[in-house]
Amino acid sequence: MTCCVPSCKTKNKSTFSVPKDKTLLYLWEQSIGFQLKPISRICELHFETDDIIKTWESGQGISKYIICRKRSKLRPGAIPKNFNFTESVDSTSLDLQNCNIDELSGPSPKKMKISEDAYSVAQDHCYTAKSPTNTAPTEINKLGEFKEDLFRSLEKQLVLTEDLNIFIQVNGKEVAKTKLGLSQNYIPECMDDIENVLKLLDSAILCQGVESIKTYDDIQSTLGPKCEKLFDQWHHSSCTQILTNGQFSRSSNICLWCRRLLYIIKNKESRKSKRPYFSPNKKKTIKQLKKVKYVIKQKYSRASLKIARLQRDLIEIQNKMKDISDSSLNNMLNASNIPECQTKLVQEIFNAAKMKNPKNRKYSENWMLLCLLFQIRSPSGYKFLREQNILRLPCVNSIRKHLLAVKIGCGFDPNLFKLLQKKFSAKTENQKIGILLLDEMFLRESLGVNSRTLTYSGLEDYGDEIKSNKNSNLKANHGLVFMWQSLADNVVQPIAVFASHGPVKVKC
Repeated sequence: MTCCVPSCKTKNKSTFSVPKDKTLLYLWEQSIGFQLKPISRICELHFETDDIIKTWESGQGISKYIICRKRSKLRPGAIPKNFNFTESVDSTSLDLQNCNIDELSGPSPKKMKISEDAYSVAQDHCYTAKSPTNTAPTEINKLGEFKEDLFRSLEKQLVLTEDLNIFIQVNGKEVAKTKLGLSQNYIPECMDDIENVLKLLDSAILCQGVESIKTYDDIQSTLGPKCEKLFDQWHHSSCTQILTNGQFSRSSNICLWCRRLLYIIKNKESRKSKRPYFSPNKKKTIKQLKKVKYVIKQKYSRASLKIARLQRDLIEIQNKMKDISDSSLNNMLNASNIPECQTKLVQEIFNAAKMKNPKNRKYSENWMLLCLLFQIRSPSGYKFLREQNILRLPCVNSIRKHLLAVKIGCGFDPNLFKLLQKKFSAKTENQKIGILLLDEMFLRESLGVNSRTLTYSGLEDYGDEIKSNKNSNLKANHGLVFMWQSLADNVVQPIAVFASHGPVKVKC
């Protein structure tokens, strides 16, 4: 709160509210010279020293106790009287008076002269200094700002001994002179040297510490020697106290060590706030869940390592397959006595391993024929093996293109008999014995157009066997199938098919 007296511009002073007694309030207004409001406050500088109570006393003699109050109190009937005063508001002003110092000859007069001049310079710097004596060192102190509890700590202190040695303390902790840019054995020789030291000390930026002791009062029990108390602030035990140009940011003046300590404290506090309370029975369940989670995590880690190892092995094998030539591969397959169909499969796998682009692959005729038969026999199995990249299989569209290239018609095909002859050459005499079957079936009449050959399909067709009915315009409604069936083996092979209009007439 600010003082309501117009000429008073002081800050960080204790203020007192106006009295509720109307008589005393009238005396205050007569003394100040203007009317006061209920919310007006007057600082302690306008009262006599005896009118302000700053301590609490109890008992007498040896049993007498005196305790400093956190907040000052006015004596009953106190009236503000002091209105003619001047005070330097800017406590960090460094306007120095020009001091003419004679050169010192003897050691003892020099020490006393510098101590006395240091006292005067400290007064010019708005520091509080203890008057030097012949034996005691000179102390120059600067108090910090008021805290929330109206407490001021000793922020900076400079001690000048009889031997002209300088000791610097910040927040009650001694600091090396090197942090101010001075040498460790630095000794002032004249008044200008002390003035420069005071300038350096006054311009030094101090570490503000982590937080107030009231905010985190139990961190020392958990962190131990990592933190220490400096007045009412927590600091890291390795705190630098004085910050250099690269150690502080615009948001906060905290050194690197205290910043780490603050990060640790906030993490511990966040964990505390997220820890819910569980009953003993629920704790057992949570413990089991954590154990299961740990086991699953370990399995996942082992599986990830195994997958990575297998991938590396696969890449090595692929590289080895690329280096194998066709001649060496054929020699290895011939020496292993592998069947011909498996030999083709292995060759296609090695050819696929050498290809970088999965598109525009070329397949051999034998491999394409095997893929065509596999697609006809099991389309779902063909699709699964191709999608999983288990085998090097062509696309289904490529299979369909090859199927469309096959000429399909009625009648006998001479190429079929050549293939039957080749197939039956490997059969036994008993397996070659069979019967010829003729089967007729009723068909639904349907007429269509073949876009590849630009002809009609669904008309009566006997192939090239009967020339007279080759250009018949009748729709076919019956089909005659001519097939062979083995008596000693489970083989049924269609040989020819004919489309006719009406049932086939047999002539004996």
